[in-house]
Amino acid sequence: MRNEDGKVFGPCGLETLAQWSREGRIAPSASVSADCVKWLPATHKPELEMNWIVEIGPRRFFGPLHSDAIDDLVKSGSVPADARRFRLDDGSAERHSQELAGRIAAQQSQLQERDTRIAEQAALVQEQSERLADEARKLEDLRAEAATLAAERSAMLSELAALRERLSDATSAADSAKSKAERADTAVMEAKDVATKMVKEANAAAAMSREAAAKFRAEMESAKAEAGRFAAEAERVRAEADRAAAEAKAAREETGRARAEVERLTAQVEELRRKAEERAEPEIVIVEEAPQARRVAQMPAPQPTRAAGSLAELEAQARRELARMSASGRNIFGG
Repeated sequence: MRNEDGKVFGPCGLETLAQWSREGRIAPSASVSADCVKWLPATHKPELEMNWIVEIGPRRFFGPLHSDAIDDLVKSGSVPADARRFRLDDGSAERHSQELAGRIAAQQSQLQERDTRIAEQAALVQEQSERLADEARKLEDLRAEAATLAAERSAMLSELAALRERLSDATSAADSAKSKAERADTAVMEAKDVATKMVKEANAAAAMSREAAAKFRAEMESAKAEAGRFAAEAERVRAEADRAAAEAKAAREETGRARAEVERLTAQVEELRRKAEERAEPEIVIVEEAPQARRVAQMPAPQPTRAAGSLAELEAQARRELARMSASGRNIFGG
């Protein structure tokens, strides 16, 4: 057996094919063959008894099938229990088809007549609707025109009332304007007098302002000159301060150099004194006197040797350096 998809089942005996037909496993579109070469529709095989058609709905049929297969469809609920069945070999299906065709034709004729009557009625309704629509449009136009006329009448009445009110207001305004003009003439005369007086006062104030401005300018010039003098004095003081700072710096440097020189000479004196002591020479004592003058007292000693002469030279050099420092007004020990 070959189904509608082309799938082949078998080979099997004819009894098995008949069993498949009773079980509904062979579809109406299936075919059977004894040699897989020549295929025959399954419904043309009398042994399969696939000669029943069932009505599954209005103008809907299914088959041909085996009667047992139709019973299985009824049991499963796929086909209604009261569905009509037709056997192909007794002509019932053909007769039922003819009856159905006749009933369908009659129903179609009735439907056409009913559609004709409905179309006629629809045309009449459409015509009446159009007439009613025309009448409604005319009525709406009349209502709109009446409303427009009423609005125009109301607007005209309002405009007339407004014109009357404006006329009354204009009359009152004219009277008020006349009175105001009279008062304005009086005010103009008074304003002229006041303006003349204000001009005189303004001229006097301007003269006073010019004098005050001249005085203020003179004071400003004096203040500027004083500021210039103060700036020059400040610059001079700043320059003097810079010079004093430079001199102080130079003095500090000179003091440092003198202190270094004194320390060097003192070291030499100490070295000579040590050598002199080693040679049993008399001790030489340097006595510091007042800042303006210093002298050295020597103890009586024998004739100075060569070393003593060197010490005397160093002493004289130290004395001269101290005298120079004293003459310049600086204290090498006071910083």
